[in-house]
Formats: sequence, structure tokens, C-alpha cells
Amino acid sequence: VEVGGRRDVGFSIYLGNKYFVNTTYDARVVQYVSRVLGFEAGTARGLVGFAAPETRQDRSVQYDAGVRLRLSENALGRKVEYSFKVTRWTLTSTDPGLNQSRTVAGIGAVIGY
Repeated sequence: VEVGGRRDVGFSIYLGNKYFVNTTYDARVVQYVSRVLGFEAGTARGLVGFAAPETRQDRSVQYDAGVRLRLSENALGRKVEYSFKVTRWTLTSTDPGLNQSRTVAGIGAVIGY
């Protein structure tokens, strides 16, 4: 189980807003059902608030699920692992013209420690 969060302040590219505050929370569960096969699922929620004069808030929600295939691991922690993950992300803004969503599928590899 992994749980995390962050809060960042950054400068905006929009003329009416000089900076924004980005707050994000996330959680992930990884469970191996055998030495070779594992599953993962996670979610992240975020809030981006833009400063005055134009007050705007963007809320993001992300869900993902994946499969992991561990080919080898030794006592020192060296491993070879492949993964396949599907992610769904949506953004809802107080400015309706900025709402968006996307679904992404990807593969990955971890080779090393």
C-alpha cells in the first residue's frame, strides 16, 4: 500500500492569474498473487486553484489498474519486472471550456534494484 500527497505553488501562463496552488493526494495497492504475477490499482485526486482576480478551480481524478509480471528476483533485491497499465484521467474546471478526459494504456519495465 502506498499513500502520498503534495502541495505545490507555481506560476501560471494565463494573463489574469499570476500563480496557482496544486494539491494532490494519491493511493495505490500492489498485490502479488504468486512470485510471478501481481496486480495493482490506484487513484489520485487533485485540486488546482488559481489566484484572483479570476478565481478558477480545476479538479482532476485519475484511476488506474495494471498487471505486473516478475521474471526474476534475487536475495540482493535485483529484479526484472514488466507491467501493463490502463489509466483514466478526467479534469473538471469551473471554466467549462477547459473540461477534458483521456484514457491511456502503457507498458513498462523495471530492471535493476
